[in-house]
Amino acid sequence: MIQDDGLLIDHRLLIHFTPHFTTQLSGIIDRTIDQTFDTDKIVSRWAAIQRQTNPHGAHVDDFGLEQQQADPTLRMYTYIVALDTVPEFKVIVWKERAASNDEMISMLPALPSRKVRRTSDLSDREDLEHVCKVRPDDLPYDISLGDTLALDGIFQYRSGWACLFDGKQIHTTSNWRKYGQHTHRDLLQIHVLTHEQRDF
Repeated sequence: MIQDDGLLIDHRLLIHFTPHFTTQLSGIIDRTIDQTFDTDKIVSRWAAIQRQTNPHGAHVDDFGLEQQQADPTLRMYTYIVALDTVPEFKVIVWKERAASNDEMISMLPALPSRKVRRTSDLSDREDLEHVCKVRPDDLPYDISLGDTLALDGIFQYRSGWACLFDGKQIHTTSNWRKYGQHTHRDLLQIHVLTHEQRDF
């Protein structure tokens, strides 16, 4: 995966799901998904072990985007499973949603016209220096986009623990690189595309 400025973000080892061959890892993932979702409503699943070398900015997950555009009843959910216990490794999830990253980006220029205000001090408490900035109408300076959105939750990495959320919710990693202690972070990411609508 490459960012727009050419900065390498992560490496992925895809985990394949095939009906006639199950690895130990794909079997564990299948059982995890099947305990959470109605298997008859699942359209597809995707998983990868991911090594992030740089923090991810604010984004939504685009897995199954074309299928969702063709069938708006589909929902996509994301699991993040921590493979390390490091307090600086976090996932921050906001309540706001976007159908795609293109839609999220197109929202940004419109934010000031929607009278964006700083509604939280999240960027003062969490490592969000890498999240894009916006300019509210009532301030002469830019603020973190994260301070204008409604926080849904923060997942702090603890090995073997996981978070699950609607993959179309805007989310980001924490800026763990600023501490200079870690060259990467490892995780298992799972996407589920389903006709089932769940609130987590």
